[in-house]
Amino acid sequence: MSLGERLAPVFGRGLLALIFLLASYLKIVNWDTTVTMLAAHKLPVPAFLLAAALLTELLCGVAVFIGFRTKMAALILFLYTLTVNYVLHDFWTYTDPAQLQRFALELQLFVKNMAIAGGLLLLVGHGAGEWSWDSWRGE
Repeated sequence: MSLGERLAPVFGRGLLALIFLLASYLKIVNWDTTVTMLAAHKLPVPAFLLAAALLTELLCGVAVFIGFRTKMAALILFLYTLTVNYVLHDFWTYTDPAQLQRFALELQLFVKNMAIAGGLLLLVGHGAGEWSWDSWRGE
């Protein structure tokens, strides 16, 4: 196996994990604003949901980053991403032409998240790669 084939999964995991780790940090520093945003989407118990989201992003993000139980962590993040995408980036609800800019933003975020979900599915299918905690444990 070439050096590139060993490094690509490491950097790929790192980049996928980065978005979730950064999102968890932003949830911590903007807690009240994020709770208000979740409440505006009419979600029940927004503070609880935010805490659950924070833990999911943080724990699974770290697991993907170091390659620890990668397939399970990536599957959890995949399901989480699909759920959040459907609930929070509902571009199809913006039908008024005056809301075109909001429609375009939500559509872009929706598609970006689907691409992230695709990357997570690759991890579910192929694992973390040779340079990972999973590999060192013999999985």
